[in-house]
Amino acid sequence: MPLSSIIDNSLSLSDRAADQIIKYIHENQLQEGDRLPVEAELMERFQVSRSTVREAVRTLSSRNIVLVRRGRGTYVSHSVVEDPLGLNFVHDRNKLVQDILELRMMLEPANAAFCAERATEQEIQELWQLHKQVEAQIRRKENHTVHDVAFHCKIAECTRNDIIKILQPEISKGVTIFIAYTKELLYEQTIDTHRQIVQAIQDRDRQAAFDAMLQHLKYNQEVLSHIDFNQDDAE
Repeated sequence: MPLSSIIDNSLSLSDRAADQIIKYIHENQLQEGDRLPVEAELMERFQVSRSTVREAVRTLSSRNIVLVRRGRGTYVSHSVVEDPLGLNFVHDRNKLVQDILELRMMLEPANAAFCAERATEQEIQELWQLHKQVEAQIRRKENHTVHDVAFHCKIAECTRNDIIKILQPEISKGVTIFIAYTKELLYEQTIDTHRQIVQAIQDRDRQAAFDAMLQHLKYNQEVLSHIDFNQDDAE
């Protein structure tokens, strides 16, 4: 499945054009300082109006993805506010996915273990609520990405480690990719392992929380190991 299919159908034309420009930067391996095609070429390439291209460029400029130099053109800027790790600019998508998963396996089981030790009763109840929201959305066959990401970020928050709290939202961007590709293949495993994680945290069982999170990520690893993301990008 092409990464472009992940784009929410509710996005405006300019938002979609902005995403297409990001994809163009990625596919053509443009680097910081490289110049984008002129406005007319972008209009023809994406089959959109001049106003749509201009609004898309303004959006990307506000996010520091591109730099507009009046009279000189539009250039790639790698100081990306919404993508500080530069994930949109990694050209080898297979390596990107595997690196994200590897990093999650390093950090998130430990996050769950610390959460079991440090979470307040109120935070544990919030985790149960997020788990129930994810399960309900899965049962209704709705997109559960937002609450799934919130679930993992909440566990990170409960570690009381300020650096982890900053990193986790960026790391959790991988959740969006994983959900988009695994779809129904991991629905039941997601529900079961999320429940096990929260139960272990409530029981204050560090090892059980660590193991449940690790198993959750191993399910993802097994499915994702059979997908060629670079081939999907090329389709």
